[in-house]
Amino acid sequence: MWKTLGGDQPENWVAMVTPDNDWLAYDLRFPLARGYCENPLNLIQDHRQVLEWDPQRPDLQLAVILAVYPDACFAQTVSARLLAQDRGLHAIETSSRTLMIVRAGVDKAQGILEAGRRLGLKREEIAVIGDDRNDLTCFKTFENSFCMASAEPEIRDEARWMVESVAEALAIVQRENKQRS
Repeated sequence: MWKTLGGDQPENWVAMVTPDNDWLAYDLRFPLARGYCENPLNLIQDHRQVLEWDPQRPDLQLAVILAVYPDACFAQTVSARLLAQDRGLHAIETSSRTLMIVRAGVDKAQGILEAGRRLGLKREEIAVIGDDRNDLTCFKTFENSFCMASAEPEIRDEARWMVESVAEALAIVQRENKQRS
């Protein structure tokens, strides 16, 4: 897996996370891993155990792999290599040089749909907001989709509304709900 995701090149930063939120490996230059380790707001209550990932251990299930590459070409190569190896994983491009690697069929929209089903919500009762490429499936899945104005143009084009803040998105939802009543 390491060879697929970047091999021995130190400029390729990879963090793997288990379902119970343990980091399996990280490089402190990787911003998200650094943020979790520093825990400046004390929002993280559990203590992450940093381990070397052993693919032979069946008890170490991966929830997500976050990978940052020095350029878009390398990220695309890794994504294609991952698909070709057919390990049951796929890459979601979160920026031109950043990949979020998850089990095949898993993405934000599917997670939100599942949460909605468990809460008894219909698809049209769900609103989503985002600003990155990993939000594109949400924008296509939910009619009530909002994109932050700071996002790249091709991402903004996919959402129904463009907003400056979450508060603005909530105001639109409230206005739409009143009009439907």
